[in-house]
Amino acid sequence: MKIAPPINNLFLITSCINTSFGIYKPQERFEQTLETIESIRKYAPNSKIFLADNSYEKELPEKIYRYLNDRCDLIANLSKEPNCINLNRAKIKSAADCVISFKMVEILMQNVTGLKLLNHAKTIYRISGRYKLNENFDENDFNHFGKIVLKRMNTWRENKSIDGLYITRLMAFCPSVALLYHNYLVNATKTVLEEGVDMEHAVYKNIDKKYVVLVNKLGIEGNVAPNGELHVD
Repeated sequence: MKIAPPINNLFLITSCINTSFGIYKPQERFEQTLETIESIRKYAPNSKIFLADNSYEKELPEKIYRYLNDRCDLIANLSKEPNCINLNRAKIKSAADCVISFKMVEILMQNVTGLKLLNHAKTIYRISGRYKLNENFDENDFNHFGKIVLKRMNTWRENKSIDGLYITRLMAFCPSVALLYHNYLVNATKTVLEEGVDMEHAVYKNIDKKYVVLVNKLGIEGNVAPNGELHVD
């Protein structure tokens, strides 16, 4: 019997809709998250979507979960995940982002629906909720067997102990290195907590560069939560 080749992209959307962090109200964050989903359907139509939300301040209403569930292939409620709650309440957002990211991989590996999505994926993307794919997105840029695909930038930190960073609002990896990706994020969480750096620097420090393919453009845009500044990569 022939085994069917992987045919789908799989997007992992990390989400936190109900939060007082930043300038956007929960309703605005919800609408921006819908735009994230719509942009994936538009620019990567042959894709499955797994969204995990960790609204730690107030759990999303059931009707919102149902609405999101109708537009995604898998939904996870991480609003009661202890590490996410504690880190967000302590205002250590980068560590919370790392945790939700590696928890999503664990769910894929342990959940029946998640395993089906994982087994049919040719490339897996991690995208921050509220950001959108744009016309510059090209899935061929990210399709590299056994690799993690990232955009690198020079550090802006005065302390050059970590001399670069990876843009993490969109990153991709081959399913064959899903466990490696998971473990790198676990270690990145520790780096955020121990060294006081953000997720971008922590991921850069912990990923083995032999598994990395660099791209010059990601094809993503969105407004950062603290001040609404538009970022286009």
